[in-house]
Amino acid sequence: MPRLSSICLLVSVLSLVPARALAQSGDEKGDQPTDPAGDQPADPKGDQPADPKGDQPDPKDQAKPDETEAAGPPARPLLDKLAAAATAADRRQAVEALLALDPIPVAELTKVLARQRPSAEAERRELLSARGYDVPDDKGKFRAPGRQPEKEEKDNDKLDWLAALYEQPASPALSDVLVDIAAIRALAASKHTRGAAAILSFAFDESGIAYRDECGRYIRRMAPWSLPALIRAAENPAARSAGRARYARYQLERLDRENPRKALNDAPTDELAAEILHTFADSQYREAVFVVLDNVDHVSPKVRKAAREAWTEYATGRAPKPPPKQKLQLPGGKLSEEEVPLWLDHRELADIAIRRRLEELTGKKPATRATLKDMSAQLFAVYDKRQRARLDKELAAGTQEATAGHIAEAALRFDAILVQAPDYARRGAMADTYMRLGDELEKAGKWREAATAFGKAHAVSPPGETADLALARHHRARGRGLAAEGKEGAAAEIARAKEIDQAVDSRELEQSGRGSRQWMLIVGICGGLAGFGLLAMGLAWRRRAAWRAWRG
Repeated sequence: MPRLSSICLLVSVLSLVPARALAQSGDEKGDQPTDPAGDQPADPKGDQPADPKGDQPDPKDQAKPDETEAAGPPARPLLDKLAAAATAADRRQAVEALLALDPIPVAELTKVLARQRPSAEAERRELLSARGYDVPDDKGKFRAPGRQPEKEEKDNDKLDWLAALYEQPASPALSDVLVDIAAIRALAASKHTRGAAAILSFAFDESGIAYRDECGRYIRRMAPWSLPALIRAAENPAARSAGRARYARYQLERLDRENPRKALNDAPTDELAAEILHTFADSQYREAVFVVLDNVDHVSPKVRKAAREAWTEYATGRAPKPPPKQKLQLPGGKLSEEEVPLWLDHRELADIAIRRRLEELTGKKPATRATLKDMSAQLFAVYDKRQRARLDKELAAGTQEATAGHIAEAALRFDAILVQAPDYARRGAMADTYMRLGDELEKAGKWREAATAFGKAHAVSPPGETADLALARHHRARGRGLAAEGKEGAAAEIARAKEIDQAVDSRELEQSGRGSRQWMLIVGICGGLAGFGLLAMGLAWRRRAAWRAWRG
């Protein structure tokens, strides 16, 4: 019968402090300075490439349709309504309805930004410029280059382009501008990294250059969800993507997230943290090597797995980007005969970092010829052994608490173990405590809590009678809870519990009958053997008697 492991694990995670909260707070230990040259963000108004049409992004920067995107209401009807609206109230209502969609259709909105527009580019630029908005020329150059004072930057961040546009008379250019800006805002509201990638791509598309200031504003507003897209773009300084890289670095600087440790610590979920870790490795972000290494023993299984995959990519994946070289100035004003690299690449940094870490953990320096692959395997093994020892200690403490009657406290300790290691080898020892907790909660009339406890018992129990019993009691407690709350589904849950009980009883009867038949067979065989033995003894006695008679 189907197991409820995934459901129970989810419930157990929800009953705890999030796993990321258990992790050690990130310090600046091991952080490296950025590249000494070529890594300074350009001015926000003057960092655009000379030829926006030739600024082709890395394919990974593109927002691609996600086949797993949850089905939801389409955006197109609302955008059509916005384009056709003639009053400010109708336009505002259409935008608000678009932003309220759940989920936001990222793939559809990405296609909207790539559509053919009926209005001319010059008309849309004129419409925006007339409102006093910062609109670059067709080559991406703003008319007022240079950094803004902090107050002006904050005021610019609060600027609402739509507020003034709502009141404008209808025109094809206005309809296109309203739809474009609404799509940008909806993508930002999606809190999805693909939404950020779509906005970033649009800012460097021929039809999106005019909106570059608006795109940057909403990319910053949707942080930290925009961080993976910005990091990937910032670390792609190829000649034809240099403008995009400068633009992305400037946005990271404005967000104060150029430091990879700050970027990772800003992630509110394990899923986003894992994506940022993968982005570090995919983009070969050399300064992130130390941050990735610090997370290969993370308390969250998802973050830990992502960090190890990212570290493996750093250590044994693609070859590093070659650092720039130049001749060094020697004492006396002379230059070195040969050019030397200006900094270490990510693989060299990884070798230095892991050797230090292994020496700290084991007290021994790794062999000089030890490879990154071998040292990585050794490090992971050290961390895994240490985690098993720590979890075994927690299991023993929880078992003692349960024996002393502190069932709830023991269950919480077991929950913490499962959050860190859902596949913990000794999790079966937790089943009895969860069952006892369920019994206590049932007696208190806390049906839903009891169902959760029985569900956990089922999840950790190996297949067998205990697991089936826990599953039946889980459904029964759920059913009684629904009945107590006056909700539907109570009868179905209780019926399911009875089905499981009957299946267990049938299996026990079958096993009992099979055992009886086996016993009868054994008795029959033994009786036959005994009879055969008596027959043999009788024949032997007769032959002996006949022999005596013949001799007498």
